[in-house]
Amino acid sequence: MKNDNELPLISIIIVFNNHQSLVNRCLNSIVNQSYPKFELLAINDGSTDFTLNQLRQWGDEDDRIRVVSNLHTGLAASRNLGLRLVKGKFVLFLHSDVLLKQDALSLLLEGMSYGADLTMSCSCILKNSDQNRQLQYTEQVLQTLLCSDYLFSLNGILFKRFILLDGLESETWEEQNIKQLSEAFGLSTWIFLLSDDEIYQNPIEVNRTLYDEINSLLLCDIMEKEFIQQFPEMKSLIYTKVFQIELTVLRTILGKEKSVLKKSKLKTIWAKLLKDKHEVDWQEINDPEVIKSLKETHWGRQIFLFLQKHQYKLQNSFKD
Repeated sequence: MKNDNELPLISIIIVFNNHQSLVNRCLNSIVNQSYPKFELLAINDGSTDFTLNQLRQWGDEDDRIRVVSNLHTGLAASRNLGLRLVKGKFVLFLHSDVLLKQDALSLLLEGMSYGADLTMSCSCILKNSDQNRQLQYTEQVLQTLLCSDYLFSLNGILFKRFILLDGLESETWEEQNIKQLSEAFGLSTWIFLLSDDEIYQNPIEVNRTLYDEINSLLLCDIMEKEFIQQFPEMKSLIYTKVFQIELTVLRTILGKEKSVLKKSKLKTIWAKLLKDKHEVDWQEINDPEVIKSLKETHWGRQIFLFLQKHQYKLQNSFKD
């Protein structure tokens, strides 16, 4: 049995922005881990409530917690700040609403002992298995993820620190997620998978699907470039995934953003897009008046770009 000094250090990075209601329960689940050798970098991203005060109280009481306060720069920049400061061999990004089970760190680290390059919780891969833990080839994991609605996120994955350094210049969390994940998958041969229920006290809250994120359109653009570069043999599968995500997200937007639908000529087109099997009049979509109307709003421009990009595929998918 190793003593604490011989155990590898796990560096946990959590970014807080006006999350005073989440700080205590989140950090309580971290400090009560059965695995003792970790450092927590709690990054205060320009909070204007009592988040920073609460973090400092925790830091005063537990020397494993380092509090770093910064101006509001966003999730990606704050994570990258934390990544530059970590000392551990392994890195774990967590969201501030995550509640870990007591043995979560031990289980994540255990995966590395099986020869894995990454350990992640992902019940969507294990759902048809009677096992809560599996070692799989990276290509097999990626293929399954591309066929699911899983959120491509750094959250909850235990990485070897060196493979995360490629995304340090990323300006957005979408770019950071995809660049660092594609790099990590590209450098990995084996991934150890755990059930979400083994890691999280609140697995349903933690594992939001990609379609819940409105910035998924930007994420898709990056996914095409980064993942295809790392896994060119999966190009067709990646393109299909991107198309499905973009279509789902845009339908969601069209259902919520009523301002996009104000002009009467657009209503017919978007009403058809909101349903699964209706033929769309593509001449009408290419009408100069429609294009002009679309380009007047942010989401209109996103919809126009999507339609131009996927016109052939959409024509086939909407035909009866």
